Amino acid sequence: MSNTRFVGSPSQATATILDSDQPTNIVAVATLNAPVGIDYHSVSNVLVISYNNPTGTPKNFLRLFPNGTTNDWSTLGGVGDVNLEVKLATVKVTTNNWTAGDVYFGMGQPGVIGKISADGSTVITNWATLTNAAAGIGETNFVGSLYIDQSGVFNGDLIVVTSGSTNSPSDGGTVWRVTAAKNASRVAQILNPDGSGQNVLEGVLTVPNNLAQYGPWAGKILTCGEKAHLIYAIDVNGNVSTYNLGLEVPEDVRLIASGWNLYCLDFFFINNQATDSKVLKVPQANFTGFAGDILLVDEGTVPQLVPPSLFLVHWTGGEFVVRQLTPPTAAFEHVSFAPMDIPPLPP
Repeated sequence: MSNTRFVGSPSQATATILDSDQPTNIVAVATLNAPVGIDYHSVSNVLVISYNNPTGTPKNFLRLFPNGTTNDWSTLGGVGDVNLEVKLATVKVTTNNWTAGDVYFGMGQPGVIGKISADGSTVITNWATLTNAAAGIGETNFVGSLYIDQSGVFNGDLIVVTSGSTNSPSDGGTVWRVTAAKNASRVAQILNPDGSGQNVLEGVLTVPNNLAQYGPWAGKILTCGEKAHLIYAIDVNGNVSTYNLGLEVPEDVRLIASGWNLYCLDFFFINNQATDSKVLKVPQANFTGFAGDILLVDEGTVPQLVPPSLFLVHWTGGEFVVRQLTPPTAAFEHVSFAPMDIPPLPP
């Protein structure tokens, strides 16, 4: 096969074919100030985006509509920290006591999760705090990324990973489960490869429990070790397996949605300022043959010693086959698939 990487299991040596494709027909659909978090809002058919990083001033969130227009979403503003990126997760379906359209996000306080109602009218800045009361464990790091379990393996809970702290952007490494009743339990603490207890985690996903399609990732939590250059798979008992698929700065992880376009936050940073950042549309035709598979996002390095990339990961039954797409972009933040076809910006 051409334009692929072959990746063995974690107990085997990793063999790779270093090849990549240029994705086609990528266009910019919006220009925003410092966007970092994005998710599809199924109730109103918009993309909700956190922007104005790191201060959140004057507002933290906006809506990007199918026609390409934007407006601020909710009254929340001023949430941020120099060591925090505000990421979010939207509830797609009303189930397990979650309400479709509600949005959960990381606050600029250690372990604190905020909530915004589906219509944006109600903001709760301290919806839950990551504390396992029974074990006497409290979270000292910021919420890195969030995801509502849709696999059923984790009972539809909110899965949360941590990254950054008031002291350093290189803290984190904890994986949590939070029920709709706000009961939190710590699933795992992922160490750095050198054995230290801090490991920046970005992006999180629960993989459907389909062994034939996902192999050793079936029924696991997937998350990205941004500084460690690794992907982690965590089972319900907190056992962690490590994978090196060649990403330099793993940033996000998603399921590839059939027929949906991918919207990526292109974070352009120069002279310590986010300037001319874009929302890019990667048409669904670039994912033909990979529907239902895993998408990994490599932020890339600045300057572009390693370019930002999209890694399309397919389990063959014996190994992972990875197609790497390298769009012409500055640096990736988070991404989201959506059943929208936003028109390109005027030339």
